[in-house]
Order: sequence, then structure tokens, then C-alpha cells
Amino acid sequence: MGNPFRTPYGDFKRFEYRTYRPGPHAGRGPRGYQRSDERIREEINDRLTEHGEIDASDIEVTVAAGEETLIGIVDSRQTKRMAEDVAESVAGVRDVHNNLRLSTSQALEANDQGRRPAVRSVKK
Repeated sequence: MGNPFRTPYGDFKRFEYRTYRPGPHAGRGPRGYQRSDERIREEINDRLTEHGEIDASDIEVTVAAGEETLIGIVDSRQTKRMAEDVAESVAGVRDVHNNLRLSTSQALEANDQGRRPAVRSVKK
């Protein structure tokens, strides 16, 4: 089949435009450019889906004016923090509101490992 990206100047590698090069102007885009909320939401969803340690099946992502909200249930505090870190790393996100909650079984296990109220038997 051959390389569909062959040009007279050589082979064009797909997604080569995404190659980040360090320099003094990295992260400075065109004047007035603002990434759309839909594009931000799509990228966050893609990254959560691709993350090997996050089960994102119960996570909902909403974006409004660059402020992102994570809503849903996760299995651990670590997963909650990782999901927030993933969302925060996406270009265009101004703030992340992490409203993720621990699953009921995880919350009960956390309580079992912590302090439990003492039970006293009262004799009559």
C-alpha cells in the first residue's frame, strides 16, 4: 500500500505537527486564540480513556469557559487525584473542579482502617 503521507520532500510522519520543541516561545499561541470547550472536553475524555490506571467508566466531564468539572465515582483517592492531574494537564483548562466521590465499598474500607467507635456492653 505504501506511505499515504509521501511527499516530494520526503515522508511526512503523521502527527509530526504535534512534536513539541523546547524554546522561549513554547505555549504562546496566536493573539486572541482560545481553545473551545468541546475540544478541551474531548481531549480530557481521550486522556482519561487512554490512562492505564484510571477506570473512567463512571466519570463525566463538563467544561464551561475553560473551567472543567469532574463528576462521578472512582475506586480510590489515588484515582481521584490522578484524574484531576490528567484534566489539569490539558491545554486550555483554567480550573478543575473535582467532584469525584469514592465508591461506597471503598469509603467503608477507609472507615474500617481508621477509628471505629468503641462498643460497650451495658449490663442491666
